[in-house]
Amino acid sequence: MEELIQQKWREELCPGLNGVLFANGELVLMECALLMEESVTQVRVQPLARSTLSSALEFNENRWTFITELASCSWEEGNLRLSCGEGSMGGDGYVAAVRSDDDRLVWVAFFDCSNPFQEIRVADAEAVAVSTHGHVWRFPLEHPERVTVQS
Repeated sequence: MEELIQQKWREELCPGLNGVLFANGELVLMECALLMEESVTQVRVQPLARSTLSSALEFNENRWTFITELASCSWEEGNLRLSCGEGSMGGDGYVAAVRSDDDRLVWVAFFDCSNPFQEIRVADAEAVAVSTHGHVWRFPLEHPERVTVQS
């Protein structure tokens, strides 16, 4: 499964599922809701379940979606390059951690309600990504499934 994930990553594809996919095929499914009150939008995310990419593909093998990188940065301390951007539907986005030395995916987080991510940086061992909505998403680099969102 890991080689399939790496191959799809090189083809600029990731699973179109709300959640975090790790290179070993572990998948943390996430609930993602966009809440709108008057002119203010908020995003709420929380883990739902641990699963595997194999299990998800068993029910729909065409779960892959194209992604486009909009920004990246290096985190030399962790030998990582962080990447963020958009999915093929326009309202979705991704954040990923890739090993700097060989460009192999470590993890990728995808959300269909985030809007594209246009900025990324590292602060306090977290990937900090800003969406086109202006929401700040913080992904702990060691546990990206513990993501938080600030409006």
